[in-house]
Amino acid sequence: MYVSKEMRQLLSDKADAQADARKLLKNDNATAEQINAATERLKAANTAIEKQEKEEKEDFSKHHLRKLNGNSVANSGGDITNNVKSYTRKNANDFVKDHTSSDEDEQGLHIGAYLRGALTGNWEGAQKEKRQFQSLATAGGNILIPQQLSAQILAQVMNKSLLYGTVPVLPMESNNMTIAKVLSGPEIGFAGEGELAPGMSFNNEKGTYSTTDMAFTGVQLKSKTVRGVAKISNELLSSAKNLDQATIDAFSSGLADAIDKASIYGDGAGNTIKGIAGTEGVNLIQKGEDEAYIPYVKAVGAIRAANGEPSMWGLNASTDTALNILTDSDKNPLKVPEVLTGLARRISNNLRNNLAADGTTTGDEKTFSESLIFDPKAMVFGQQMSVQFNVTSVGMDALGTNSTYIAITSYIDFAVLQPTFISRICGI
Repeated sequence: MYVSKEMRQLLSDKADAQADARKLLKNDNATAEQINAATERLKAANTAIEKQEKEEKEDFSKHHLRKLNGNSVANSGGDITNNVKSYTRKNANDFVKDHTSSDEDEQGLHIGAYLRGALTGNWEGAQKEKRQFQSLATAGGNILIPQQLSAQILAQVMNKSLLYGTVPVLPMESNNMTIAKVLSGPEIGFAGEGELAPGMSFNNEKGTYSTTDMAFTGVQLKSKTVRGVAKISNELLSSAKNLDQATIDAFSSGLADAIDKASIYGDGAGNTIKGIAGTEGVNLIQKGEDEAYIPYVKAVGAIRAANGEPSMWGLNASTDTALNILTDSDKNPLKVPEVLTGLARRISNNLRNNLAADGTTTGDEKTFSESLIFDPKAMVFGQQMSVQFNVTSVGMDALGTNSTYIAITSYIDFAVLQPTFISRICGI
């Protein structure tokens, strides 16, 4: 097993400190000051080793990733990197920029003009949009949206979704991508003088040494269909000056809701997303009566016990309100525990409020909410850069409200890479 030069020096320093301490303890003439000094030296050596070990683990997570076969990226609980750029809401502008063609005929497209022309046939002042529409025409009533405009919609989904964009998003050039996740890391520890390093063994018959290597497994992302619904008034379609923003808002809201529901509660049946709730190994914390913030603190603790570091806290509006009105014995607002104040708190009403106390949909009383606390790097989205829509002006209340319903379709997948880095708090 590889041990860095810095770590070897620190281990050597510790061994020297241990040897000196043993000599002092055997010396009847050693003073208390000498023994205390030796103890402090040994403590300092241990502290330095722990610090170096932490830094090397962080460095490993960020940089020592392994590429698998095909169009692959690797993940070890650290950042998703390698040859595929990942996106979150922090670099959502790059997401649009990187998916905008350099072709002049595809520059400056407007989603409002594209939608109006596609739905009404009115292409006045929208010749670029018309050419794009004609080049992407499909059978069956589906209308493809150019990649640049798809990216604009998906960037807004990142701003509205609890998970999409909080969790890294990887563009998929085809309908599948293999990423790697670590099943087990290298064994790291300390050995006494003359002992083999942890994870190292000697084969007496062959006369060879062997070490414990990192164990990887492949996780395959296969694009799955996610559909949302947007409702736009026909008056808005025909005359609104702000149709671009109104369209992006409507489409992104519909997709954000659909993606969150699937990635939290999807059962994985058939060609559907398997969400957090159906993933084995996710921490399940049940709230007891009058526990206030206790289950949330336990949720953080469960993730940290697995060496994760949570940064996000998702909750629905009713749970958020209930927490905000908690008071102490003096009727003052209840102080949020420090371990929770560093979490980014995000409201999502896609976190259900009709669950049983154990987070399932079974049982007699299904009136409980749930919250999520998680490390975003525990999950990943794969996103095919294609959004399409089809239209109905009938059905639901379309005719009665003079509106058009638009079904928006996107092709994504979602995977949990580190289930123990996620906690569900149920029975709220």
